[in-house]
Amino acid sequence: MRRGGVIEKKERGATLIFVALVLFVLLGIAALAVDLGVMYTARTSAQHAADAAALAGASTFVQEPMADQPDTASGAALGVGTQNAILGVPVVSSEILTNVDLANRRVRVTVSRPVNTFFGGVLGITDTIVRTIATAEASEVASASHCVKPIFIPNTVLASYAGKNKDEACAGYSATMFKADRTKNAWAEGALKQNYSTPLVVRPMDPSLTLEPSQYYSIDFGSGGNTYGCTISHCLNDPVCKTDPEIVQNLSVSCDPTKKLWTQNGADVGNTVKGVEELLELSGNDIFEDGPPPTYSGKVDSMQLVAMPVWDNCAQPIKPGKQQFPVIGFAQVFIQGITKNGKNKGNVTGYIVGFDECGGGGPTGGTETGPFAVPVRLIQNVSN
Repeated sequence: MRRGGVIEKKERGATLIFVALVLFVLLGIAALAVDLGVMYTARTSAQHAADAAALAGASTFVQEPMADQPDTASGAALGVGTQNAILGVPVVSSEILTNVDLANRRVRVTVSRPVNTFFGGVLGITDTIVRTIATAEASEVASASHCVKPIFIPNTVLASYAGKNKDEACAGYSATMFKADRTKNAWAEGALKQNYSTPLVVRPMDPSLTLEPSQYYSIDFGSGGNTYGCTISHCLNDPVCKTDPEIVQNLSVSCDPTKKLWTQNGADVGNTVKGVEELLELSGNDIFEDGPPPTYSGKVDSMQLVAMPVWDNCAQPIKPGKQQFPVIGFAQVFIQGITKNGKNKGNVTGYIVGFDECGGGGPTGGTETGPFAVPVRLIQNVSN
């Protein structure tokens, strides 16, 4: 009995030690979780400050004379950056570093802040540096490209209004949106005014409605189908879509014929339906309700009113397979809906309510307001 009692006492002692060790480890993990939570919150606030500062700096390229740069951009970035706070403590100018790229009209902002740890001192870590980086740019042309959708519009899309096929429309550019010199076609403007209430299939799923096999008017913005579906309902600068920054840059200078986009081939019914349904859900399923000229447009505050690049399929015919193409302008489209069942499942229907040249004034750019205004967008968003 004594031996058994001794053994039992030893076992109880070992159990207490084990429990104490486990509790110590659990408390350490909990402490670490608290510090990590604080770091994450600080990083998020710092990223917001960097994003806002970079966008403010880049916007001065549109609003102010170039002769006042880079001081104007740096001043605007610092002014907006210091209006933010990290963990309730205002950001100060010494925590903000700006770099202005005049040639590319870009502003890079770095926000750095040492953040104290609550429990890290036990491990000898009393503070850590939270650093975030944001780069924004202002385009030289008006393109509506910050929220352009991954669907292209053929230059001959309105030919049906004149009862013409693609070849007939291209003959002398008689029934196209843009003429050979990439300026707006007066015929198309008149056709839209007369047929404003006639919806079109702007992204066909039925092969009989496509111009070539495997070409369903989709654009590859970076990471295949996931990026395609995501950018239907999100803007290009949303990091969740994993858009290729170079492609975004190509859109912003798309009047340069050397800057081209790639098609994304295949029907991709799933991502198309998902993206359009999410867009409609976010917009509340608005209704196209405006009438004839002078505006002949949908609800301008609706997320369903989007921009889509135009491909001059007269100068460069659309072919099967992956293909590059330059953008000659943008169409303003009100996305009405999507066919969810039957052989045409995935057909995206909408109204083309307007179109414009790159820049709102030809290849040299412009300063037009509204949905085709000069885009200022975030092209890099990094934290560590």
